[in-house]
Amino acid sequence: MYNPPWSRVLRILPLFRKAFSRQRTFLWFCCAILATVLRTDLLGVTSLARSLGGKSKIYGCLLGFFASGAVKLDILSRIWGGILSSHKMAYKVNGRVLLVVDGIKAPKSGCRMPAVKRLHQQSSSNTKPTYITGHSCQSIAILFGSLAGVFAVPFLTRILEGLRFSPKDKKSQIAKIPSLLGNALGNVPFYLVADAYYASGAFALSLVAMDGHLVTRAKGNAVAYRPVQKNDKPQRGRPRVYGKKVSLKALSKESPEFVEAESPVYGERGVKIRYREVVLLWKPLGKAVKFVIVKHPTRGKRGGAFYLMTTDLKMDALDLIYIYGLRFKIEVSFKAAVHSVGAFAYHFWTGAMKKRKRVSGDQYLHREEPEKVEKIKTKMNAYHAHLQIGNIAQGIMQILALEMPQHIAALDCRYRRTICELPTEATVAAALQSSASIFDGMQDDPEQCVNQMLNAMTLSEKMDIESADLGALTGT
Repeated sequence: MYNPPWSRVLRILPLFRKAFSRQRTFLWFCCAILATVLRTDLLGVTSLARSLGGKSKIYGCLLGFFASGAVKLDILSRIWGGILSSHKMAYKVNGRVLLVVDGIKAPKSGCRMPAVKRLHQQSSSNTKPTYITGHSCQSIAILFGSLAGVFAVPFLTRILEGLRFSPKDKKSQIAKIPSLLGNALGNVPFYLVADAYYASGAFALSLVAMDGHLVTRAKGNAVAYRPVQKNDKPQRGRPRVYGKKVSLKALSKESPEFVEAESPVYGERGVKIRYREVVLLWKPLGKAVKFVIVKHPTRGKRGGAFYLMTTDLKMDALDLIYIYGLRFKIEVSFKAAVHSVGAFAYHFWTGAMKKRKRVSGDQYLHREEPEKVEKIKTKMNAYHAHLQIGNIAQGIMQILALEMPQHIAALDCRYRRTICELPTEATVAAALQSSASIFDGMQDDPEQCVNQMLNAMTLSEKMDIESADLGALTGT
């Protein structure tokens, strides 16, 4: 029987073929994507093998796939970024796609796992420890939306700290993001929404050079400068660049320049805010920046103002407030990635790593043997391949939720007390699991696994052609 959700999944997977130098590796990639969707537990690669109906042989092939040199991660990320940025449901403001960036800490306690270090985490909950050991990841997502709701679809997640291949390598993880983003997104104009941690002049400057703009929250103690007033009389010395110094706190005091409007923040109705916009010179960037001071009845510290900024001087103030209000969507995406998709459920380790203490910082590898360094790099690629597959699997489920929510609701036979108009990733996974026949009757046979995957994609393509021909004949 023709199954639209599964047909859509099997039509997306062939788009990634160019990211693999071998056909067999590509087929194992497709199997890993479907296994991520179909698994019912999040116990690492063993759960992927079980969802494919296999045991030790399938497990060994999956481990070999994650460590394979035939997986071209840069090309894989670029293809996925192109698919998302060109999708009709990608959110756009002023012709630019909306990106969200944030960090997430994945707890790992392996003493022979590269890039594992002691990490500090801030939280108002007393159930989260102040320090953990794990991987510090940076994730970038593209905002997708419809009338039913908005998704932050992840397309790039990398571990950007924890390893130092040279003592001279002083780059922070923020400084490494623009090059990754440029490789994955290409020349697509964008807005990058981030919290105050990313309010860096060098970071904003590198985004502007890529035809992008930063939208972020400024810190409460931030200062800026008025433009220099031109003087007709020539003066001695170097011309001044910055005028009078202004603190954002001083600008938040009541004045006639504040405008009242209805809150454009996602999900808020009937809430009135007061805002003020001003263009000032920001010394870390060395250029003019638009600041928006917002007074919200419930948001902000102690009911005070909070401060937003953007490098796009032409952006409307209400658009800026609306865009920044969507930043929390990446937090929702993280929750689904951890609890529903299992994007961070990897446990790869390597004997090339020296056993390290649990409380430790960055690992310096400049004195290690070249063979060990290569093995560690291979293991890091395995981590990134697992993270990228998790991103793609989660993104496919989000696309299905946006494109065909009625089909997903019809396939989901579980009882739900609350019915959401937009299905979650867990709901989509349950619907696909209830109608999955692609790996029925599987044995612990790698050849059968890849052949069945190839046959399913070929059959799906044939059924799509027949469905299109039937639609043309009936006029639907």
